[in-house]
Amino acid sequence: MRARLIACLTVLASCSQEVETPKPLLETPAEAAPVAVSRTPLLRPASGITIDNNGKRYIWANNVGVQELTPDGWNTILSAQAVQTNTVFDIQDLAVLDDNRIALVAQNEGTVVSRQTAQALNRFCYLPGSLQQQDRTAWQLSRALAFDASENRLYVQPQTFTGFGTEATTSQLGLFDPAISEPLEWQSFSDKNFAAGGMAVVSRQGTYLGAGSKLYRYNAAEKRFDKWWELSGLSISNIEGLAADRTTNTLVVLDGARQELVDLRLDEIQ
Repeated sequence: MRARLIACLTVLASCSQEVETPKPLLETPAEAAPVAVSRTPLLRPASGITIDNNGKRYIWANNVGVQELTPDGWNTILSAQAVQTNTVFDIQDLAVLDDNRIALVAQNEGTVVSRQTAQALNRFCYLPGSLQQQDRTAWQLSRALAFDASENRLYVQPQTFTGFGTEATTSQLGLFDPAISEPLEWQSFSDKNFAAGGMAVVSRQGTYLGAGSKLYRYNAAEKRFDKWWELSGLSISNIEGLAADRTTNTLVVLDGARQELVDLRLDEIQ
């Protein structure tokens, strides 16, 4: 009996050693929190924000659609009913590309649509066909989408799941050409549980990802995180969108908990 007990304990010990402990994204202390320049309350729940080169701000208002911030308030430019015909899954984030195109991301795929007609112009499937061949139950979810106009690249940040499970197997960054459905590049993160709620690309060396109350800067050229900030002191607790406003030199955070946009000074986080 004692020998069997020792054998069982040995097996349990060996199993416990096989449990993977995700590596932290960064082991360095947080940087000093930036200054909150302004706050803009939202009229309804939203997930995702994007800003064009002229400083026009757009959000994905849940069950409403794409809305533009105007002097008179939020104006719907694409209805959720029209856009959702392009996907069976809920929209998670958006990125304006130019005067005619806007990209939307949902589970497994994204869609580039016309801002005038809501018709799909291209689909970018971030769930690789090779992964589906290996595991037909695999699925991916990216809650963050961003566009780098200088390099004409869309950025997505999916986690991979299997079946009906909620435990992720990978966390990655994917780069796409907006006119091509297949990914151009994949970069894997050390923490498979990392899921950004928002993302903004200032440059390839300066990609910002927000999760919870934490803001990270990622260098996609060197494939590493290099800085992070704790934003809870600014009453930000649930980042659900990020966008850079080059006209005001601010990084705009959509805080899902307070349902407001918070402008942070970009020069303090570069």
